[in-house]
Amino acid sequence: MGASFLVTVASIFLSSILTENYILNQFLGICPFLGVSKKLNTATGMSLAVIVVMVISTAATFPIDQYLLKPYDIEYLQVVVFILIIASLVQLIETILKKFMPALYQALGIYLPLITTNCAVLGITQLVLTKGENYGEALVNAFGSGVGFLVAMVIFAGVRERMEHNNFPKFMEGLPITLVSASLVAASFLGFNGVVDGIFGPITLVAPETPAMELSGASKILVPVIMVCVIGIVFGLILAIASTMLSVPKDEREEAIRDMLPGANCGACGFSGCDGYAAALAKGEAKPGLCAPGGPKVAEAISAYLGVSGSLVEQVAVVQCMGSADNTEDRVAYEGIETCAAVNLVAGGKASCSYGCLAEGDCVRACQYGAIEICNGVAVVNTARCVGCTMCAQACPRKLITMVPKRRVAVNCCSNCDKGAATTKVCRVGCIGCGKCMRACPKGAITIENFRAKIDTEKCVGCGLCVKECPRHCLSLLIVPKAVPEKVSAPAAAK
Repeated sequence: MGASFLVTVASIFLSSILTENYILNQFLGICPFLGVSKKLNTATGMSLAVIVVMVISTAATFPIDQYLLKPYDIEYLQVVVFILIIASLVQLIETILKKFMPALYQALGIYLPLITTNCAVLGITQLVLTKGENYGEALVNAFGSGVGFLVAMVIFAGVRERMEHNNFPKFMEGLPITLVSASLVAASFLGFNGVVDGIFGPITLVAPETPAMELSGASKILVPVIMVCVIGIVFGLILAIASTMLSVPKDEREEAIRDMLPGANCGACGFSGCDGYAAALAKGEAKPGLCAPGGPKVAEAISAYLGVSGSLVEQVAVVQCMGSADNTEDRVAYEGIETCAAVNLVAGGKASCSYGCLAEGDCVRACQYGAIEICNGVAVVNTARCVGCTMCAQACPRKLITMVPKRRVAVNCCSNCDKGAATTKVCRVGCIGCGKCMRACPKGAITIENFRAKIDTEKCVGCGLCVKECPRHCLSLLIVPKAVPEKVSAPAAAK
């Protein structure tokens, strides 16, 4: 009996990792799989948290289903009750991590509360009920599924870290190559099919029998309502006790600084959001002038509160493309979802230049200040309106939008990295990397990288000599007007 139990447990455990992996075989938990697998440390931390949530959730939901929901024939409450329990457990783990592991808590950020909506967690709590497993076997299945989640996350995190050091075609960068890599990893796990049965043989599980009770009359309504309320109250009390006993002392300065920030959570400061930036400021780990949406007033208010000197690091967005309808042509006609992200996935876009602006307005929709328009087939930034929040740069799937200091400085308005002959075939003003601008710069602020001029804005003094020497007129001087113009004009070649 003991040997048979061990064989069953080993079979369930290995199956849940290899042949029934919830991510790679059943496609549950894809969101964190793609979102948190960029770095190995965050992928491991997230996976360990998921393992704990899976096991504890199964430990709590299995007996509730067997001894409360099934006996009263109210299994239709499974989703409601299970989500209530999972959400409470995630909140409990979040409180524990914030108290004892603040570094991991900060690293996981928004992905930690998102475990609540991780379909793999809800999936395991429900699927173990359909496999005929008893309580012990269900817990082993949950633990093995969590380990399978960890294995998939660690493997894919390693793959993605290696991918960062490789060059891919422009149209495959980002999400396309990530999905292709995920598919290859999932396909590799198909080789484990039949391995577990070959080692242990087929395992037959017998579902535990649960006596059923027949509800009638008003009890059909009252019993489910009372049951959900009691479960909610019990887990609410657990969370209340945990939050009191494991409370983290709050920094009054952090809360005061957080109230000064605009609450945009744009990430332009380089932190996870306004909360992260406020915490860094209170600890002296950040400068006051990093909040672009807040502007100089917020920078001055925070500097005065902290008693330090600090001014806003002003910057504006620049679209590194001049591929208007006058300078380039579309090679295909596109019919489909009208977003840059969608167009970029279709054979590298519709434009003849595979590096150029897709002109579907993702950056326009991302900008909250009306600082970008699509003019004559290319995005144009109104530098007088731009506050440097970086939202447009994050929205552009081709990373054509860069942030530069808000002063007189030279910028290269072309992102093409092909050789000169190839560039001239697709754009009349594309950078060919001739090097004339580099030789004209007295400060050594320009280098040629990937057949394209790259300008170091820290060294550039805005003399304009490089602009005059550029034979393709793709370099221009950034001049920020004092007043906000009523209309944004299409980019013109600098002369």
